[in-house]
Amino acid sequence: MIELQTERLRLVALDGEHLRLLLENPEDFCRRLGVASNRVETNEELRCAREKMYAGTKRCPEEYYWYTEWQIIYKEENSIVGSFCFKGAPNELGEVEVGYSTASPYRSKGFMTEAMRVVATWVFKNAGVTALIAETPKDNVPSHRVLQKIGMEIVRESPTSFWWRLRRRS
Repeated sequence: MIELQTERLRLVALDGEHLRLLLENPEDFCRRLGVASNRVETNEELRCAREKMYAGTKRCPEEYYWYTEWQIIYKEENSIVGSFCFKGAPNELGEVEVGYSTASPYRSKGFMTEAMRVVATWVFKNAGVTALIAETPKDNVPSHRVLQKIGMEIVRESPTSFWWRLRRRS
C-alpha cells in the first residue's frame, strides 16, 4: 500500500484486499490496518462507492491508488479522521478529480487541509498529471476553505456546485 505522511497524519491508499476487507468486515479491516475501530463510516451510498472502487482496483491493480479509498489516520490517536479518493486515473487533459470527507468530530481542526496539501504535492509527482480538480456543493463553506487554502480556484459553477482546479506549477 502507498502511504503519505504529514506531521499529524498518515494517508493510506487501500489496496484491493484491504478495500474488500473494509466492505466485508470493518472491524477486521481496522485490526489489519492497525487503527482504532470507532471511526469507520458506512452507509449505503458509501458502500456502493466502495464497491465501484473495489472493481477499479481489480481492473487496474498496478494503478489502484487512482481507484481506491485512502484513509486519513490521525497519528496521535491512531484513528481514522476522514478519507478521500480520486475519481479515476488522469483524464485525457491530465486532470485528476478528488473527493473527500472528514468525520464530524474531526472537522474544523485542519486535518483535511493538511491532507489535501500533501495529496496535491504527491499527485503532481505523477507523470502526465496537469491539474487537480474537485467539485463541492455551493453551501459547503468549510470545504471551500480547504480548497482555497491549498491554492485551488473556482473555474466553473452550476446552480448547486462549484468546480475547483489547481494547476501543476512548472
